[in-house]
Amino acid sequence: MWGPGAPAFAGKTVTVTEAVGYPRPVQQRIPILVGGSGERRTLRLVARYADACNLSGDAATLRHKLDVLRAHCADVGRDPSAIEVPHLSSALDCPVDEHIGRYRELAEAGVQTGIVRFPRLDEQAVVSFAPVVAAFAAGDGQPAG
Repeated sequence: MWGPGAPAFAGKTVTVTEAVGYPRPVQQRIPILVGGSGERRTLRLVARYADACNLSGDAATLRHKLDVLRAHCADVGRDPSAIEVPHLSSALDCPVDEHIGRYRELAEAGVQTGIVRFPRLDEQAVVSFAPVVAAFAAGDGQPAG
């Protein structure tokens, strides 16, 4: 429905002669992000269809899951570098240096984007996390300035 035209659809219980969806997306193709890290099904689906795979866990877990994903990519003839790897985790109640170290380990394991969940979302929580963001915005995983 997000592509050109008004395609027909015939399912098990419904048939639509013209499926129209507006507004259309800005880009031609909507990227597919799969969340989950099941080794037999989910990561196999990622290898075959997804543009990104949202994983969770520590660096050792991520390394293992990405090894599994690479094997699935090899099975379907896909370059694993074509799949982005974001990571979802919570901001912990710990010093900034610990956060930076944790995210550095995740980056070294293969994570390209950190998605941070704040257990308490208020201005102070975000402000106190700003040095972690600044460290990686500088590109070196070290505190900036």
